[in-house]
Amino acid sequence: MGYSLADGASALPAWSAALVALADMPWIKSETYLAVAASTLAGQVCIPTYRGRRGHPVGFGSQFFGSLERLSGDYGASRLILDNPEKVNELPVEDPGIYRDVDHPRDLACCKE
Repeated sequence: MGYSLADGASALPAWSAALVALADMPWIKSETYLAVAASTLAGQVCIPTYRGRRGHPVGFGSQFFGSLERLSGDYGASRLILDNPEKVNELPVEDPGIYRDVDHPRDLACCKE
Protein backbone atom coordinates (compact mmCIF):
# COMPACT_ATOMS: atom_id res chain seq x y z
CA MET A 1 0.00 0.00 0.00
CA GLY A 2 2.85 2.39 0.77
CA TYR A 3 4.28 2.12 -2.72
CA SER A 4 0.88 2.76 -4.31
CA LEU A 5 0.33 5.86 -2.20
CA ALA A 6 3.85 7.09 -2.96
CA ASP A 7 3.29 6.65 -6.69
CA GLY A 8 -0.02 8.51 -6.58
CA ALA A 9 1.37 11.32 -4.44
CA SER A 10 4.29 11.82 -6.82
CA ALA A 11 1.81 12.53 -9.63
CA LEU A 12 -0.28 15.10 -7.75
CA PRO A 13 -0.63 18.54 -9.28
CA ALA A 14 -0.21 21.67 -7.17
CA TRP A 15 -3.36 21.05 -5.16
CA SER A 16 -3.87 22.20 -1.59
CA ALA A 17 -5.08 18.73 -0.54
CA ALA A 18 -5.91 15.24 -1.81
CA LEU A 19 -8.05 12.36 -0.56
CA VAL A 20 -6.84 8.84 0.02
CA ALA A 21 -9.83 6.63 -0.69
CA LEU A 22 -9.87 2.85 -0.69
CA ALA A 23 -11.50 1.03 -3.59
CA ASP A 24 -12.98 -1.69 -1.38
CA MET A 25 -15.33 0.68 0.46
CA PRO A 26 -18.38 1.10 -1.80
CA TRP A 27 -20.79 2.24 0.93
CA ILE A 28 -19.16 5.59 1.67
CA LYS A 29 -21.69 8.33 0.89
CA SER A 30 -20.81 10.92 -1.72
CA GLU A 31 -21.60 13.59 0.89
CA THR A 32 -18.80 12.21 3.03
CA TYR A 33 -16.25 12.55 0.23
CA LEU A 34 -17.39 16.13 -0.35
CA ALA A 35 -17.29 17.00 3.36
CA VAL A 36 -13.79 15.61 3.84
CA ALA A 37 -12.54 17.36 0.70
CA ALA A 38 -14.01 20.68 1.84
CA SER A 39 -12.58 20.31 5.35
CA THR A 40 -9.00 19.37 4.45
CA LEU A 41 -6.61 22.29 4.79
CA ALA A 42 -3.06 22.43 3.39
CA GLY A 43 -1.46 21.80 6.79
CA GLN A 44 -3.89 19.21 8.11
CA VAL A 45 -5.05 15.63 7.86
CA CYS A 46 -8.84 15.30 7.88
CA ILE A 47 -10.32 12.01 9.07
CA PRO A 48 -14.05 11.31 9.09
CA THR A 49 -15.49 9.74 12.23
CA TYR A 50 -18.76 7.95 12.86
CA ARG A 51 -19.75 7.44 16.48
CA GLY A 52 -16.21 8.25 17.55
CA ARG A 53 -14.53 5.76 15.23
CA ARG A 54 -12.18 6.90 12.47
CA GLY A 55 -12.62 5.80 8.88
CA HIS A 56 -12.04 6.72 5.23
CA PRO A 57 -11.50 8.63 3.02
CA VAL A 58 -8.65 10.56 4.64
CA GLY A 59 -7.78 14.01 3.39
CA PHE A 60 -4.11 15.00 3.36
CA GLY A 61 -3.11 18.62 3.01
CA SER A 62 -0.30 19.51 0.63
CA GLN A 63 2.14 19.77 3.55
CA PHE A 64 2.02 15.95 3.65
CA PHE A 65 2.52 15.26 -0.06
CA GLY A 66 6.31 14.86 0.30
CA SER A 67 5.85 12.40 3.16
CA LEU A 68 3.29 10.44 1.14
CA GLU A 69 5.77 10.25 -1.76
CA ARG A 70 8.32 8.59 0.54
CA LEU A 71 6.03 5.79 1.74
CA SER A 72 6.97 2.20 1.00
CA GLY A 73 6.13 -1.33 2.02
CA ASP A 74 2.83 -2.84 3.08
CA TYR A 75 1.65 0.04 5.25
CA GLY A 76 -0.28 3.09 4.25
CA ALA A 77 -0.17 6.56 5.73
CA SER A 78 -1.13 5.60 9.29
CA ARG A 79 2.37 6.48 10.54
CA LEU A 80 1.97 10.05 9.22
CA ILE A 81 -1.23 10.36 11.21
CA LEU A 82 0.32 8.93 14.38
CA ASP A 83 3.36 11.21 14.07
CA ASN A 84 1.24 14.37 13.63
CA PRO A 85 -1.69 14.19 16.07
CA GLU A 86 -1.80 17.97 16.44
CA LYS A 87 -2.52 18.32 12.72
CA VAL A 88 -5.41 15.85 12.64
CA ASN A 89 -8.90 17.24 12.17
CA GLU A 90 -11.56 14.65 13.03
CA LEU A 91 -14.74 15.33 11.09
CA PRO A 92 -17.92 13.75 12.50
CA VAL A 93 -20.15 12.34 9.75
CA GLU A 94 -23.39 10.35 9.70
CA ASP A 95 -21.96 7.56 7.58
CA PRO A 96 -21.17 4.06 8.88
CA GLY A 97 -19.79 3.31 5.41
CA ILE A 98 -16.53 5.04 6.39
CA TYR A 99 -15.30 1.83 7.98
CA ARG A 100 -17.15 -0.85 6.08
CA ASP A 101 -15.09 -2.63 3.44
CA VAL A 102 -15.22 -5.67 1.19
CA ASP A 103 -12.70 -8.41 1.90
CA HIS A 104 -14.63 -11.41 0.54
CA PRO A 105 -17.50 -11.86 -1.95
CA ARG A 106 -19.79 -12.74 0.97
CA ASP A 107 -19.31 -9.18 2.28
CA LEU A 108 -21.32 -7.98 -0.71
CA ALA A 109 -24.10 -10.56 -0.37
CA CYS A 110 -25.42 -9.24 2.92
CA CYS A 111 -26.28 -5.74 1.85
CA LYS A 112 -27.18 -4.91 -1.70
CA GLU A 113 -27.61 -1.17 -1.28
